[in-house]
Amino acid sequence: MKWKSNALRNQNENDGTIFCLEEINLKLSIHKYSGCGNNLYLTCSELGFSQESLKTECFDEAVEIAKNKINQRLEYLQNEFKKFIDDKSENEFSRY
Repeated sequence: MKWKSNALRNQNENDGTIFCLEEINLKLSIHKYSGCGNNLYLTCSELGFSQESLKTECFDEAVEIAKNKINQRLEYLQNEFKKFIDDKSENEFSRY
């Protein structure tokens, strides 16, 4: 996978604090959070992840944990939307 790093020009790309996935059209990043040391976090607004702790400082581990979290969220969303798509009942209204 190709990741874009916010590392300064004179730094190694691995020394950045924000890493964005380049190969997809979603805003997905694995990043450090100021004041929280080297722990890594997941942000992907399209899936409702905002600074979700990945509970690791290792980037490769963080990627695998992020994949699992994203997969779980996608399965949940697919199941919930399937209820809507498969529902053939007549539309009714109620108050909130």
